[in-house]
Formats: sequence, C-alpha cells, structure tokens
Amino acid sequence: MYCRLKNLAGFLFTLIAAATAGDLNPSAPPTSGTMKPLDQIEPRIAVNAANTPGDAAYTYQITQPGSYYLTSDITVTTTKGGIRIAADHVTLDLMGFQIENIYTGTKGADGIALTTGTRKNIVLKNGTIRGFRYGISNSSVNDGDIQILGMRVLQNVNHGIYFNTSTSDTTTGGGIFIRDCIVENNGLTGISVKNNTRIENCIVIRNQAGISTGEGSSICGCDVSYNAQIGISAGENNVVENNVASRNGQSGITAGSTSAIRGNCVYYNGDYGIFAGLGSVVADNAARYNQNHGIRAYSACVLSGNTSSGNQANGIFVIMGSTVVRNSAYMNQQYGIYASGCLVDQNTCVNNNQSGGSYVNLYTSSCTLGTNHAP
Repeated sequence: MYCRLKNLAGFLFTLIAAATAGDLNPSAPPTSGTMKPLDQIEPRIAVNAANTPGDAAYTYQITQPGSYYLTSDITVTTTKGGIRIAADHVTLDLMGFQIENIYTGTKGADGIALTTGTRKNIVLKNGTIRGFRYGISNSSVNDGDIQILGMRVLQNVNHGIYFNTSTSDTTTGGGIFIRDCIVENNGLTGISVKNNTRIENCIVIRNQAGISTGEGSSICGCDVSYNAQIGISAGENNVVENNVASRNGQSGITAGSTSAIRGNCVYYNGDYGIFAGLGSVVADNAARYNQNHGIRAYSACVLSGNTSSGNQANGIFVIMGSTVVRNSAYMNQQYGIYASGCLVDQNTCVNNNQSGGSYVNLYTSSCTLGTNHAP
C-alpha cells in the first residue's frame, strides 16, 4: 500500500511540473540589436586632422560645439600650440592622454587655448598638458562657465593655468571651476585666475608662485607647497578654507580685504604664515615655524580659535579695532600675541620669547582686555 501511494504521489508531481514548466527549447536570438551604440547615446568626435584641422598657430582647432576626445598622445615639435577652442558648448576629454610640446626653442602658443571671442560652457578634463607657453589659457575677460577637471599641467614656460576672466554676468553665466588638478613646475604661477573662480582639491607645487585669484573667489582643500614665492595669494572677498600651504619661499597665504580664512595649516613658509587684509575673518588655522609672524592681520579683523607656534617673530600680530579671542600662541620667538587697539579675550599665550629678548607672552596697547592666560 505504501509503495502504491508513493508511486501515485510521484505521478501527480510529474503532471504538475509538466503543466507549469515553460518550453525547454530556447527561442531564437533577436535578429537585430536592442541597445544603441555609444556614439548614438553620446555622440563624440575624435580630435584628428580630418575632424579638427589646425592652422599656422595650433595643431588642432575645435570650431563647432560638441563633445570631443583624444585617441592618442599629441606631441608638438614646432612652436605651435596644442588645441585651440573657438566655439561654445564644448567638452574636451583627453582620455588620460598627454598634449606635449618638445620644441627646444621659444614656445609660441599654449597647450589648450580658448580664443576668438567670449567662450562659455567649456569642459576640459582628464589628461596632461606639458611644455607649452601657458598650459591652459583664455583670451576674453568675459568667458564663463568654464570647468577644468582632473588635469595635470606641468613644466610650462609661464603660468600653468591662466584665465584673465574679470566679470561674471548673465551673458556668460558662472565663473571658472578648477577641481582635482595637479599643477607643478611651471615657470610663473601654477594657477593664475581673476574673479569668480572656485578652486578645489588641487595640488599646486614647485611653481614660481602657487595660486593667485581675483575678487569673489574661493580656494578650498588644496595643497600649495614648495613654491618659490607666495603659496596662495587671494584677492578681496575670497574664501580660503582647509588648505595646506607649506615651505613656500614667501608667505603661505595672503588674502585681501573682507576675506574668510578658515581651517588652514600653514608651516615652514619664508615670510608670514597668514596675512589677512582689512575686515577679514581668520579662524581655526594652525600656523607653525614660519619665518615671520605666524598670523598677521590688518584692521577690523576677527581672529578666533587659531593656534600659532614656533614662528620666528610673533605668533599673532594684529592692529586697530580687531577682535582677538580664544587663540593659542606658544613658543614663538617674540611676542605670543601683539595687539594694538583691539578687544583681547580668552587667549592662551605661554612659553614665548624663545629668542631670550625683552618680549612677553601677551603685549597689548590701547586694548580692551578680558580674561587671558598669559603668565
């Protein structure tokens, strides 16, 4: 009886499986592709002599809007430049390749140049520019909506990245955005730009000068070191935040009036660690082992939460109507804090006067004093 029931159960399972199973023979494959090729999804144009022919000054020219890319390195052996962009709405992807000029005479043009009128909506990304007059440059003060992303700009004769854009209005849109670039060993400034520029997460080292900006710009998260002159020279109304500026031949960071200088680390620079212009906010920075004052601030500034130590002059030097609160200064060669005509409160100054002179931990003149720790 058990065997008969077992056989019946097996028979029923077979019937159910046969009724629910699909066709065991696979269907024929589709007769045509169902996916679009890449050039239909994102039409792109290769940079070459047929698509982007050059002229007497540049190896290649882009004269129409579109998305362009390199298929190999470009090596220039004459005074020519690399690529001229003479159109708006252009994306140029170097695809990891290099544009290099190996001509040993005077360089007559640039690696990538934006020319022929006001340019807007340009993206340059993902490659190396080496050995030109300027690495990347423009010609119009009204260019806007320019992005430079993930570029390496090396060993150019003058500036590495140079944009003289000085306005940003409704005709051009935004300013200049430079991110994730390495700019090294250029003959003048690594990154030299004018107004309305944002520079993020760049490494700018071993140039004549590091980064120079005009007004209304921001420099954030960069390493700016080993430059022969100033590391970061920011214009008025700038934000300079969370950078490292070290071992530059002159000051680590200088910023014009009404700027915000926050969270930076400046050390072993040849002049000031930080120099702040009139009415600036200087907060939460660390300045150490600089050859002049760790932090030098002009009139009507607010200095708070900074640490300044081991500098060859004063830890903090500030004058005329500034607010100096909750800072620490220790083991500087002269005064820990030197303040004239300021509000000075809740600061800690210890073990300064490392030079053995007549300096004290906290020197004030015509100041309003709160409670400071300065034995």
